[in-house]
Amino acid sequence: MTARLSAGIRLVKAIEKAVPPGWEFDAADRLVLASIPAAEDRRTALTALFDAETGRPSPSAHKATALAGEVRQIEAMIAKWQAALSRWSRGA
Repeated sequence: MTARLSAGIRLVKAIEKAVPPGWEFDAADRLVLASIPAAEDRRTALTALFDAETGRPSPSAHKATALAGEVRQIEAMIAKWQAALSRWSRGA
């Protein structure tokens, strides 16, 4: 039985696949790539908690707001990392 890849690993694989032929990530890029799986897995888990909370008949505004804020922060950080890794698209 094949182990299912986490959302974080799938995201890193998608980023690596987007690299143009001949491009190689440097050591700094590899450090960024190493940070992405845990952050994406955390974002996925927090999004599921947010969805569960907001799907309740009487959701807690405090919990929903806290979860939404955490998800937004992680999304912003992942977007920043992806931009840093996309130097090839800016002609670096």
